[in-house]
Amino acid sequence: MAGAFVSQALGIAAFLMKPGTAMLYVLLILFGFGLGPIRPLLIIIRSRYYGRKAYGSIEGTSLTFEMPFSFLSPVYAGWIYDRTGSYKSAFMLFAVLCACAAFVMVLVRHPAPAVSTSSMDK
Repeated sequence: MAGAFVSQALGIAAFLMKPGTAMLYVLLILFGFGLGPIRPLLIIIRSRYYGRKAYGSIEGTSLTFEMPFSFLSPVYAGWIYDRTGSYKSAFMLFAVLCACAAFVMVLVRHPAPAVSTSSMDK
């Protein structure tokens, strides 16, 4: 997961350092390869940390907080463009946030195996 966020951050940073058609392709490739595995990995991580029984309510609660940011990010970028005439500061913020997410994911530790008390495990 950290690698996915690093890939996104590198794609954005590469494009910001040298904007142009070639770097746009670098951005699209790195960001795409970084974005692709995030949703499947989130499913795996949440089910391993919280169990399959609570997965639906945890996924729903998480999406309640994620979706406003997904909606507002392009609005924010457009607002920055309207104010400054450039997307550069918005993209820099997005790259920094991706790098911070990668750092947080490096700090995450695997959960301890669950102790089962169910009679179905026997």
